[in-house]
Amino acid sequence: MAIEDMVGVHTWASYRVAAGYTQAEIAATIGVSRHMIVRLEQALFTEPPRRFLDQLGWYYGVSTKDLISSYHQLVKNKRETFANEYQSFKEVLSGYAGYTNPLVFYRESQGLSRIGFCKRICVHPDPIRDYENNDQRGVPQQLRVACNAIEWDYAPLEDAVTTWRISGRYRRI
Repeated sequence: MAIEDMVGVHTWASYRVAAGYTQAEIAATIGVSRHMIVRLEQALFTEPPRRFLDQLGWYYGVSTKDLISSYHQLVKNKRETFANEYQSFKEVLSGYAGYTNPLVFYRESQGLSRIGFCKRICVHPDPIRDYENNDQRGVPQQLRVACNAIEWDYAPLEDAVTTWRISGRYRRI
């Protein structure tokens, strides 16, 4: 099996390694943080930021089209795997009446840290953190996109969070 067909292995990392760069070297070369390269290789963006794709393609020796295609394929594979391995929001949150944010409850009941959840469903952790800390009202857009892609209804999460807030249980965190 080719590396690009392996779920969870990002071809961008294989392109980088084949071109002879470390994450730090490629980050310095294109003028971003190593953290950005890590997040790209983990597919934690709904779309790869386009502002430096041409540079990455040049250094990796692949076309921008191939970079984007491989990124989308990894996101698709990881999300499908997630949907097959974990219970839906509806299954976990039915009858939820706890004191933690329902998304935190969901993650923890599935044995997932925040970053583990984000890596598996391919969303950036910042909006998830804000949502879990009650700093963002609606379900984060990236999470909505991910749920739609795997045909999961995010309404049970939205409903549980609304009920949690109305009940005042969020104040007991």
